[in-house]
Amino acid sequence: MADIIQKKITDNIVAALQNITTGNGYTFTAGAVEQERSVLIVNGRFPFVEVAGPIGSVDTGNQTQGDQHMLEYTITYLDKLNDTDVDNDDPLPEQVANVYGDIHKAMMVDHTRGGNAVMTRLVDYSYTNYTVEDSGEHFEVYMVFEIQSFIDSFDMTQIG
Repeated sequence: MADIIQKKITDNIVAALQNITTGNGYTFTAGAVEQERSVLIVNGRFPFVEVAGPIGSVDTGNQTQGDQHMLEYTITYLDKLNDTDVDNDDPLPEQVANVYGDIHKAMMVDHTRGGNAVMTRLVDYSYTNYTVEDSGEHFEVYMVFEIQSFIDSFDMTQIG
């Protein structure tokens, strides 16, 4: 059986984020990019990027283009915080701004998600930092993207 459009979009997002490397002109290289799991398994693979979702909503009002699906994905970036060397380390807000820019750039390389969507847009972002007893300071960046797609009303493997 063919993959549903939502899975194709999710796979496209993971692939786009896997292209974030310093060799491709970004400020970081991801240690791992994975889809959400019931238990976070980082295993020292920093920076770690997780793709959660989608949370979907459907508008069945437009029968000429199939059902409009709005798919919301949360991208989480997790890394160890290193900003204590004033002469060599960027302050936390600058590190976070670089992550925001890199993830947004990677997500917008193909805003149609391989031809399976009409638009990709950033709708929310934030960050936090905290201490983990065994491994020190960490920070997380959260970015929420909304993907608009028209999917066939009778076959979710087809564009509407």
